[in-house]
Amino acid sequence: MPFVNYQRRPLIFNEMGKPINDLSVEEAIKEAGLDYKVGIKETRVRLADVNDPDKFLLYKVPNSFATYREDNNHVFGAVGSKYEIVQNSAALDFINQICDYDKEVRIETAGCYRDGASMLVTAKFPDPMKITNNDTVDKYLLFTNSHDGSGSITCAVTNIRVICNNMLNQAIRNADSVFSFKHTKNVHNAIMSAVSNIRATHVYNEVLLESLIEFKNHTIHENTLRNYVFYLFLNNEQIEHMKLRTNIFAADKDIISAKTQNKIANVIDTIESGVGQELHRGSILWLYNGITSYLNNVVDYKSPEDRFDALTKRTAFKINQKAYDVAFDLLKAA
Repeated sequence: MPFVNYQRRPLIFNEMGKPINDLSVEEAIKEAGLDYKVGIKETRVRLADVNDPDKFLLYKVPNSFATYREDNNHVFGAVGSKYEIVQNSAALDFINQICDYDKEVRIETAGCYRDGASMLVTAKFPDPMKITNNDTVDKYLLFTNSHDGSGSITCAVTNIRVICNNMLNQAIRNADSVFSFKHTKNVHNAIMSAVSNIRATHVYNEVLLESLIEFKNHTIHENTLRNYVFYLFLNNEQIEHMKLRTNIFAADKDIISAKTQNKIANVIDTIESGVGQELHRGSILWLYNGITSYLNNVVDYKSPEDRFDALTKRTAFKINQKAYDVAFDLLKAA
C-alpha cells in the first residue's frame, strides 16, 4: 500500500487567491490580478478562397460568439448570443454589499485561474462554529464565476474545519447554502436581489452545527467504518464481493482493481489516523471528517486549480455531499 501523507494542506482559498483584507474594491481587483475586462465578439473562421487557394478569407459563424480578455485578446470560450458578461468588478461589488450589511464580514481572498477564465472571491464571517472547545469551523462565503461559458455564477456558504483545513460544503435539507445565477439578460438584477437571502445564511450554519454535534455524540458499530467507505467508493457488485472478505486486498482484482484497493485502504487509514481524527474517534463525525480529510489532504490533485474545482463542483464535491448524506442517514437510524 502506498504511503499516505497526513499533513495538513494549505487552505485551498489561500492557494487560489491573494489576501485582500482591508482593501477597497478597486485596490482588491488590482492586487488579485482581476483588473481586466471581458469582452464578447462574433466567431469567425479563416478559410481559403475557393477561387484562389493562396488567398484566405474570414467568414462569420452564424449565431456563434466568443468571450475574451480585452487586455491581451486571449479567447476564453464559445458562448451563445444571449450570454451576459459579469465583470470581475461586479463580483467584488456584490460581496461588498454583504460586507456593508454586516460590518464584521470581511473579504479575505480573491484571484483568478485558467488565464482569467475563472475567478473567485471569499468573505469570512465572524464567530466560528464550535463543535467542541478545541474543534471549530470557520464560516466563509465563496463567490465563483467563469467567463468561458462553462458554468453559472455561484455564491455558496462554505465551511472550513480549522484543525485540518477540511472543506465542509455539503447541501443540507431545509437550509439554503448555494445560490446560482445563469449568464442571461437579468443576471445582474438576480445577483443583487439575492443579497438579502445570502445575508440569512445563518440558518444554514445553525442546521449544520446542530448536525455536526449530533454526529459527534453518536457512536458507531464496529463494522460501520468498513461499510461506510465501501458504500461511498464501491459499486453494488464490488460491495457484494467484499461481504465474504475481511480485507480489501483479498478482493479479486478483476472485480476491484489494485488502484481501487489502495484507495479504499488509504481512505480507511485516513479515517483512523488523519489530521484531527483523534478528537471524535468511534463516532459518526469521525467517519465524516475522515472522508473530508481524505478529499482535502490526501488525494493527489494535478494542480491547485484542479483541487479547487474538484472540491467545489466536481468529483470530490459529490463524494463529500454523499458522505454527509450517508452520515445523516446513520444518525437517523441510530
